[in-house]
Amino acid sequence: MKIFKRIVWGVFIFLVVFYILPVSLLQIPSLQKKISREIAAGLTDKFQTEVHIGQIEWRFLNKIVLKDIYLADRSQDTLLDVKRVAADFDILPLFRKKWRINSVQLNTFQFNLSKETSDSPLNIQYILDIFANPDS
Repeated sequence: MKIFKRIVWGVFIFLVVFYILPVSLLQIPSLQKKISREIAAGLTDKFQTEVHIGQIEWRFLNKIVLKDIYLADRSQDTLLDVKRVAADFDILPLFRKKWRINSVQLNTFQFNLSKETSDSPLNIQYILDIFANPDS
Protein backbone atom coordinates (compact mmCIF):
# COMPACT_ATOMS: atom_id res chain seq x y z
CA MET A 1 0.00 0.00 0.00
CA LYS A 2 2.90 2.38 0.73
CA ILE A 3 4.40 1.77 -2.71
CA PHE A 4 1.08 2.55 -4.41
CA LYS A 5 0.76 5.72 -2.35
CA ARG A 6 4.29 6.81 -3.32
CA ILE A 7 3.60 6.14 -7.00
CA VAL A 8 0.42 8.21 -6.88
CA TRP A 9 2.23 11.06 -5.11
CA GLY A 10 5.11 10.82 -7.60
CA VAL A 11 2.75 11.09 -10.57
CA PHE A 12 0.91 13.98 -8.91
CA ILE A 13 4.14 15.89 -8.22
CA PHE A 14 5.35 15.21 -11.77
CA LEU A 15 2.12 16.63 -13.21
CA VAL A 16 2.25 19.68 -10.98
CA VAL A 17 5.90 20.48 -11.72
CA PHE A 18 5.96 19.74 -15.46
CA TYR A 19 2.46 20.74 -16.51
CA ILE A 20 0.22 22.59 -14.07
CA LEU A 21 2.89 24.99 -12.79
CA PRO A 22 4.19 26.06 -16.25
CA VAL A 23 0.66 26.41 -17.67
CA SER A 24 -0.41 28.45 -14.64
CA LEU A 25 2.63 30.69 -14.84
CA LEU A 26 2.04 31.29 -18.55
CA GLN A 27 -1.35 32.79 -17.70
CA ILE A 28 0.40 35.80 -16.15
CA PRO A 29 0.59 38.53 -18.84
CA SER A 30 3.92 39.99 -17.68
CA LEU A 31 5.51 36.54 -17.74
CA GLN A 32 4.01 35.86 -21.19
CA LYS A 33 5.62 39.03 -22.51
CA LYS A 34 8.98 38.26 -20.88
CA ILE A 35 9.07 34.75 -22.36
CA SER A 36 7.96 36.11 -25.75
CA ARG A 37 10.79 38.66 -25.71
CA GLU A 38 13.35 36.00 -24.71
CA ILE A 39 12.26 33.62 -27.47
CA ALA A 40 12.23 36.46 -30.02
CA ALA A 41 15.72 37.55 -28.92
CA GLY A 42 17.00 33.98 -29.31
CA LEU A 43 15.48 33.71 -32.78
CA THR A 44 16.85 37.14 -33.72
CA ASP A 45 20.35 35.90 -32.80
CA LYS A 46 19.88 32.60 -34.63
CA PHE A 47 18.38 34.13 -37.80
CA GLN A 48 20.48 37.35 -37.65
CA THR A 49 17.41 39.38 -38.54
CA GLU A 50 14.49 41.03 -36.76
CA VAL A 51 11.96 38.76 -34.99
CA HIS A 52 9.05 39.86 -32.77
CA ILE A 53 6.57 37.73 -30.82
CA GLY A 54 3.76 39.60 -29.10
CA GLN A 55 2.39 36.91 -26.82
CA ILE A 56 2.80 33.21 -26.06
CA GLU A 57 0.19 30.92 -24.52
CA TRP A 58 0.31 27.27 -23.56
CA ARG A 59 -3.06 25.59 -23.97
CA PHE A 60 -4.42 22.22 -22.90
CA LEU A 61 -1.60 19.65 -22.69
CA ASN A 62 0.14 20.01 -26.03
CA LYS A 63 -0.86 23.22 -27.80
CA ILE A 64 1.11 26.42 -27.97
CA VAL A 65 -0.26 29.68 -29.36
CA LEU A 66 1.91 32.57 -30.54
CA LYS A 67 0.35 35.94 -31.32
CA ASP A 68 1.57 38.91 -33.35
CA ILE A 69 4.65 37.36 -34.96
CA TYR A 70 6.90 39.35 -37.25
CA LEU A 71 9.95 38.03 -39.12
CA ALA A 72 12.07 40.11 -41.47
CA ASP A 73 14.24 38.72 -44.23
CA ARG A 74 17.92 39.61 -44.57
CA SER A 75 17.10 42.78 -46.51
CA GLN A 76 14.82 43.85 -43.61
CA ASP A 77 11.63 43.47 -45.68
CA THR A 78 8.66 41.63 -44.17
CA LEU A 79 9.03 37.90 -44.66
CA LEU A 80 6.28 36.78 -42.28
CA ASP A 81 3.61 38.70 -40.39
CA VAL A 82 1.08 36.56 -38.48
CA LYS A 83 -1.69 37.50 -36.08
CA ARG A 84 -1.97 34.02 -34.52
CA VAL A 85 -0.16 30.68 -34.86
CA ALA A 86 -1.39 27.61 -33.01
CA ALA A 87 0.80 24.51 -33.01
CA ASP A 88 -0.11 21.06 -31.72
CA PHE A 89 2.97 19.09 -30.63
CA ASP A 90 4.06 15.89 -28.88
CA ILE A 91 5.30 16.34 -25.32
CA LEU A 92 7.54 13.26 -24.92
CA PRO A 93 10.16 14.28 -27.54
CA LEU A 94 10.70 17.51 -25.56
CA PHE A 95 12.49 15.46 -22.90
CA ARG A 96 15.03 14.51 -25.60
CA LYS A 97 15.33 18.19 -26.63
CA LYS A 98 13.41 17.60 -29.87
CA TRP A 99 10.22 19.12 -31.22
CA ARG A 100 7.62 17.04 -33.06
CA ILE A 101 4.89 19.29 -34.41
CA ASN A 102 1.69 17.55 -35.53
CA SER A 103 -0.25 20.51 -36.93
CA VAL A 104 0.04 24.26 -37.34
CA GLN A 105 -2.78 26.75 -37.84
CA LEU A 106 -2.05 30.22 -39.22
CA ASN A 107 -4.66 32.96 -38.84
CA THR A 108 -4.48 36.26 -40.74
CA PHE A 109 -0.97 36.06 -42.11
CA GLN A 110 1.21 37.60 -44.79
CA PHE A 111 4.12 35.59 -46.20
CA ASN A 112 6.35 37.25 -48.80
CA LEU A 113 8.65 35.07 -50.89
CA SER A 114 10.94 36.86 -53.30
CA LYS A 115 14.16 36.70 -55.29
CA GLU A 116 16.39 39.62 -56.25
CA THR A 117 17.25 38.00 -59.59
CA SER A 118 16.23 34.77 -61.27
CA ASP A 119 19.55 33.17 -60.22
CA SER A 120 19.57 34.36 -56.61
CA PRO A 121 18.16 32.25 -53.77
CA LEU A 122 14.75 32.83 -52.19
CA ASN A 123 14.61 35.30 -49.31
CA ILE A 124 13.77 32.38 -46.99
CA GLN A 125 16.87 30.36 -47.93
CA TYR A 126 18.84 31.48 -44.87
CA ILE A 127 16.17 29.96 -42.59
CA LEU A 128 16.17 26.70 -44.54
CA ASP A 129 19.96 26.57 -44.26
CA ILE A 130 19.83 27.09 -40.48
CA PHE A 131 17.45 24.15 -39.97
CA ALA A 132 18.98 21.88 -42.63
CA ASN A 133 20.59 18.65 -41.51
CA PRO A 134 24.36 19.07 -42.01
CA ASP A 135 24.67 15.40 -43.01
CA SER A 136 22.33 15.69 -45.98
